[in-house]
Amino acid sequence: MQTPKHYFPGGNTPKGFYSYYSNILDKDSIGHLAVIKGGPGTGKSTFMKTLGKRLEESGEAVTYLHCSSDPASLDGLFLPRYNSAIIDGTAPHTTDPRYPGGADILLNFCEFIHEDKMVLQTELLRGWGEKISDCFSAGYSYLKAASAVRQLMESKSRSCLQMDEVTRFVSGIVKRLNGYSGKGTEKIYFLSAITPAGFKHYLTEALNGRFVILLRAEAGDDTASVMESLRNACRQRRINMEVFPCPMNPEVAEHIVFPDANLALTVANEYHTANSPDEVVYFSDFCSREYNNASEQIRYRNLISSAMEQFFKAKAFHDELEALYIPNVDFSGIVNMEERALKFLTQTTPK
Repeated sequence: MQTPKHYFPGGNTPKGFYSYYSNILDKDSIGHLAVIKGGPGTGKSTFMKTLGKRLEESGEAVTYLHCSSDPASLDGLFLPRYNSAIIDGTAPHTTDPRYPGGADILLNFCEFIHEDKMVLQTELLRGWGEKISDCFSAGYSYLKAASAVRQLMESKSRSCLQMDEVTRFVSGIVKRLNGYSGKGTEKIYFLSAITPAGFKHYLTEALNGRFVILLRAEAGDDTASVMESLRNACRQRRINMEVFPCPMNPEVAEHIVFPDANLALTVANEYHTANSPDEVVYFSDFCSREYNNASEQIRYRNLISSAMEQFFKAKAFHDELEALYIPNVDFSGIVNMEERALKFLTQTTPK
């Protein structure tokens, strides 16, 4: 049985829900995409967990795509060997089949909802939906405020940053990557997420078996200058990368894996760290003088906690919404779709 991978294809960020769903399929071929449509509580996540387990037991390498609004749930599965995926295509990551009836299919779980019973609960459904929306709106406002504090901290550290030292460090890593030029692909997911259950990450799984260089920093240090300098240098050399942004800065690399070279550079701070890195570099070594972000870090931490409280409330309201659907779904019909989904996901010639 192959070791599975775990990512978040989208995340809660200061910019709202930020999606990297377009990066699920590899872009070297069209790939095959199965899109599930269905309400909360209709068994989408359970269905995908069952498929994932069956695929693992058959020897397939499976990438599990987790939900940032409920890390115990799945938003999708990806099979790299077949460049195929199955995803939850409902809001906030609404997705439709790209080529219906061709490369893609739609699995409509709405067919198994007893509409005659659910229509009587429309007002309840709307009420819970509005409460969930209000919680997420408040949570994103707190994250936006936290982002402003983070930018203040980063500007303070950036004023002390010696870019010649950063350039020297980046050049040293690029030398290790000589001979690994490829197509210059970038696979982008989140490794971490701000969730109702706290800050969750899959850093250990992503770095397992890699030669890991760890950049030790404090929250608010301008590590983006280091990571993006390396990312740009590797783009110029067409080096394949797996890029993992921070949910608080969703367009900027926080961890980079070079799969062909089996090498990784990762940022460690109070929110996440790698176990037993092979090399450790300190962000302070790139700085010309000391600076103090202690008071800003407290504000930053408190604002993120406030956002998580709102996401926790949203999850509780979502559970109530699911409870309305569960008694009114014919799950036997959904189970009968498993074979169709498995056949679809493994129908192409493996890589």
